[in-house]
Amino acid sequence: FNLVEKEQGKDVIASSIMRPHVIFARVDELIKDVLAIMEKHEISQIPIVDYHNFPIGSISEEGLFKLLSEQGKEILNMRCISFMESCFPLVPPK
Repeated sequence: FNLVEKEQGKDVIASSIMRPHVIFARVDELIKDVLAIMEKHEISQIPIVDYHNFPIGSISEEGLFKLLSEQGKEILNMRCISFMESCFPLVPPK
């Protein structure tokens, strides 16, 4: 279902739609490992966190496929910090 259509015209509290456990990757993980996490959890985007678990960026399936087509499979053994996109918006639960 489309959450935007369902909640249109209502105030939406972040805690009512967020997952209890956020799936993330660490800044030093290899691209191939990040792709494996994304595939396992059937997600197309993933936040990247630093050593203090603070979100500092993201990686998207679309962005990775673009990089693979431009730079080849060599990127699979590189750290995700080299290919991070912008961080997702931070929203308080309430």
